[in-house]
This record gives sequence, structure tokens and C-alpha cells, in this order.
Amino acid sequence: MERLVPLAALGFALLTGCQPALPPTTVALIVVDTLRADHVGAYGSPWKLTPHLDAIAEEGVVFSDAVATSSWTRSSVASMLTARYPSSIQVFGRDHALAPSVTTLAEVLKEQGYATLAVSSNANAGALYGFARGFDHFTTPELTRSYPDDLPIHTAEGVTTKALELLDQREEPGPVFLFLHYIDPHDPYLPQPGILDEEEPAGRFDGSRRDLHRMDRAQDLTDEDRERIRFLYRGEIRYCDRWIGALLRGLEERELLDDALLVITSDHGEGLWDHGVRAHGRDLYEEMIRVPLIVRPARASAMRFPIRVDTPVSLRDIAPTILDAAAANAPESFRGRSLWPLIDGSRANAAEPLFSELQLDHRHFAAVRDGDVKLIENRLAAAGSAALELYDLSRDPGEQVSLATVEDASARELLDTLNRWTQSMADGAVEGTSINASSLDEATLENLRALGYLGAPSSDTDVASVIDFADPDHAADQLISGFYEIENQRRWMTDEASVLLGRSAEHTKWQLEGWIDLDLVGVNPLVLDVRVDGKPADQRVIDGSGFFLLSGALPPASGASQLQLDIACNADFVPAHRRDSPDERHLCTIIRSVGLR
Repeated sequence: MERLVPLAALGFALLTGCQPALPPTTVALIVVDTLRADHVGAYGSPWKLTPHLDAIAEEGVVFSDAVATSSWTRSSVASMLTARYPSSIQVFGRDHALAPSVTTLAEVLKEQGYATLAVSSNANAGALYGFARGFDHFTTPELTRSYPDDLPIHTAEGVTTKALELLDQREEPGPVFLFLHYIDPHDPYLPQPGILDEEEPAGRFDGSRRDLHRMDRAQDLTDEDRERIRFLYRGEIRYCDRWIGALLRGLEERELLDDALLVITSDHGEGLWDHGVRAHGRDLYEEMIRVPLIVRPARASAMRFPIRVDTPVSLRDIAPTILDAAAANAPESFRGRSLWPLIDGSRANAAEPLFSELQLDHRHFAAVRDGDVKLIENRLAAAGSAALELYDLSRDPGEQVSLATVEDASARELLDTLNRWTQSMADGAVEGTSINASSLDEATLENLRALGYLGAPSSDTDVASVIDFADPDHAADQLISGFYEIENQRRWMTDEASVLLGRSAEHTKWQLEGWIDLDLVGVNPLVLDVRVDGKPADQRVIDGSGFFLLSGALPPASGASQLQLDIACNADFVPAHRRDSPDERHLCTIIRSVGLR
């Protein structure tokens, strides 16, 4: 454990032992979405993007090697709040939610007498997926920004403003737990003019959702193209840090800061092309799962800060650490460990294997880290391709040269550890819960689309597997018939429509996302018959107006790389330019995306 130079006359510390002397009156768990550790000053970043986070680090503990349990939001945040790995609580797919049987950090703190308040700008870990359980108030910020024609993004200013409002609206003072989820470094990357002391590179793509769709498929990216996106990403971090500073000032003005336990982390990182990928949720390399974890304890004592803990730790340890500080017993369902013994030195070297996992969009990766040695397994690797990658992070922190072929004994040993862990997760897993996206409200769907969680292509086949009408470069030549009048990131669909889609072996279902006003057209219910390559129809019924997300199973793959999806409905809808008279029913089924998953 390496100690940094302490600040003179400052320091928030612990008495000797495994937890703070007194429970904190304020606990703030702050998640900055998509924040790579190497972009934080306390972790060696050269860009000076995070002066407020760095100041907190100077008054507390920096965990230099914190590992997320997954590389996408819902799985990772679920682990933070339940102290369990995603597979043990069955939260890893896009339709998975926290099961009612899983105890959350907020529920425990509420039983301890804490008011529980949450402001989240990411619906992917929102109330409709079970993350509001245990909170007295779980809300989204009101302030938004966007590129022209892009969907709005909730801003850091909105998160901080709403958090302080909730504190002011409490009827009586008392202990409070704040969970704040800032989204800003997540794509789309909004411009923050003048916030960085550097000139914006002249790349061809901005950070909008539309441009990112084009960029992620481009085959001729230049260094300037990539550097412009990295520049915008850095600007979003600096902007978010500024509003975290405003939060700290607000806590201080309300006399809540001195006695506050602050825990600051991220759910995952961002690829930024370190391994050829711009975004996240694609693999388990370090740029995806190594995140900041800063703990600033409440109460001053003789212990000197800052402290740096170099023992690798997992984000599933956050909830037990907070409960330890609050003098609350962790429930039996929690599997993480409190980090206080690492802070006070009573367990300075008690390292244990750490695991991360990703099961999303036809990707299945698992990773195990034992000290500096890390194994990544691609559990869907094609025959003949490399399923295992082995790295010594002390010599190769960028994971550039896999040792799996030259150190097979080490790989086999870690693979055995990984397989035993996988079996233990399956043996102790809870019964999962799924959410039908057709039940999500319009605001949630809009937020999920704005952040790219709906409508993203999932295949590298020559024929697109997903046609997303929000993308101006969508594969219009694959629309065989029945889709008309592109408008406002969507298309109208007539009573019969057909589309050609690329299929790979991993695809198991078709998916259709859209909107319908049944009252306007006088049809209820609307019945859709969906045929795949002429096979018997898969019937779906829409019996309410609003957004819908329909899906169905695909027949076994025949080896063909494409298929035809035919959609027919029980009403005669006619586009305006084809109507013979005003009395003909006008077209009203709106499609946002159609594709395979």
C-alpha cells in the first residue's frame, strides 16, 4: 500500500479498526458513466480533466486497480447495488431486470434509518429495471441537451441540480443516502466549447448518434477522425467534473460535506480504439473494465490521507464497504467484501481472484484476474479462432501480446478457476426477471435510444442485420416493399411490408420497434403476422396505443447469410400519396427499427 503526500492540516480518516468511528450522516455513491480510470488525474491522466475528483482523492483513498464486473451499465450497476456478480442475479441481457428477491444497498440503508434519494440520467439502470427499489425518491434530471435531430441527453448540471433539490425538500434532517448517476462521458459525445485548453481536431465525424453510426461502420477512419472523438470524450469528462464540484459546494453549504462518506466510481470504461472498438459492452479489455474508485471517509482523525491501495478490488465490494461505514450488517445475499481492512492496513495484501463477465448481443466473454495475470475467454469463439487470451498486466498493461500460446499451463490454471467460478454462479443464481420493452414508457424508450441501447446493429454480415431509421445511412436498399415516407428518424409501414436482413449463426430472434395510435385509426387490436423466409406466421397482437417492441424466435439457421422478413397486419393502411379518396384509412404504424438479435 503506497501513501501519497498528505494535504497539510486536512484529512478525513478512520480510527484504528475496520470501519469509521461513527456512521456517516450522509452517504453519496456517485457513478460517472463510461469513465476510464486513465482519464482521471488521480490515476495519472495528463489532461487535467478532473480537478474536483482529484481534490476528493487527496482527502481520501484511491483504489488504483478497481475492476468493474461487466463492461456495460445494467450488469455493472446491478453488481454495485447488490454486491453480487451479474450472472448470479441474472442481469446481463437487454431485457433483464433486478429480481424482487435480490436485496439492494438502498433497502438495507433505508432499514437503518437513512432517507434514500437517487437521481439517474441512464434509464438502462433505471426504475423500470428494478433499480429504484429501496429508494424513497428515484428520479431523472430535467435538464437535457442534444445535437440537432438527436434525442436529448440528461446533463450533469441536471443531476446536480435535482440532487440538491431533493435534499432541500426533505421534511426533516437526518441521515441520507444519495445515489447519483451522471451520464455525460457516454456517447453521444456533446460538444463543450472552451472547456478544454486544446484545439478540437478536424475529424470528419462529430459525436452525434447519427455520425457515430456512420463512423462505427466506416472502413477509412483517419487518426484525426479518432482524435476528434477522443477530444469530445475528454470534454464531457471535464464538464461532468465541474458539476460534481458544484455538488460538493452544495453539500458544504448545507453543512453535509464534512460528515459525508463519498464513494466515486464508474460502471465501465470506453474502448476509444485501444483494441479496435470505440464504445463499450464489446469485450473485457482493461479500457472497458478498469475504472476509478475513490473513497473519502467521513470524520477526521489521526490517520493521514491520501492513501493509495494497490490491491486489485471489484466494484461488487462497494455496497459492503458502505454498510461497514454505516455500522450496518450486510445481508447474507451480499457476496462482496468490505474494503475497510485494506484502507486501515489490517488486510494489506489479501488479494483474491476478480471476475468480469459480458453476455450481450451475441457476445459472451468471461475474465478472471489473479494478481497481475488476467485470462479472457471468448465463449462464443468460432472454431479455429483464439478463445483464450492471457496477459501479464505488470509487463503488458495495454494487453497487446497474448501469452496463451506460450504459457498454456497458466492459461489452463486460470481457466479452471474461471470454470469453477462460473459453476458456482450458476449454482447460487436467483431466478431472473425480464422486462418486455413494449411495457416501457415513452421517456424511458427515448433515453435508451438516445444512449444507443436500442437499435444498434449486432452483426458484421455484408447485409445489415438491423435497419435503424435513426441512421441516415441505413440500408434502404434492403427494404423490399411497404416502408414509406422517411420522417423524424422513423418510417411509416403499410399493411404489408418486406425487408431483407443479414443473418449470422448467433441470431436467434427478429425484432420490430415502433409506435401505433389505435384510437386514431379505429383498429383494436392490431394483429401482425410475421413470416421468416415464408415459414408459418408468428402472430403478435398490439392492444394498446403507444410504443411497442415485438420479437419472435427465428427458425434454425440453414446456412444462408440473409433472410426475408414479411410483416402483414389486419388493417388496410395506405400512404397518403396512394390514397384514392380522403376516406381511405391513412397510414399510422410507425417503425423505428427492424432487425435480428
